[in-house]
Amino acid sequence: MAKDAVGIEIKIIKKSNLTMIESVNTKRYRITDYDGDANYAKAQEFTDFTFEHTFGKSREGADINPEDLLAAELYEMKNLWFVYNKKINSLLHILPQEVLNRYDLVIKSLTTPVFDKHKYPAKVTQAEMFHECVYKMG
Repeated sequence: MAKDAVGIEIKIIKKSNLTMIESVNTKRYRITDYDGDANYAKAQEFTDFTFEHTFGKSREGADINPEDLLAAELYEMKNLWFVYNKKINSLLHILPQEVLNRYDLVIKSLTTPVFDKHKYPAKVTQAEMFHECVYKMG
């Protein structure tokens, strides 16, 4: 199943009952052989295809639309927002009730980011919407 998959090298570190996943290498690797019982893989260095090879045309004249990039970033921020809230809510049960009450007060006083472009006035640019979402997530 994992054969021919491409990925990065990671290190899994367990500290104080927390699992941290780190990658210190920017190289990518293709799995050539995988042993599921030992969870061991043999891999070789993988180089990505060039722009020309992937799309069949040169980079000159390629249209990279900033609006598309902002839309992709907004989508990723929205996913990050939901994952964070899901994780934090699953961890809250270990706190005392008085801390939870204070946390609820603080959370209810904050405005959540609005990720839907159609809920903004027409004159708001996508860059302004992006900046507002980043500000509110902070």
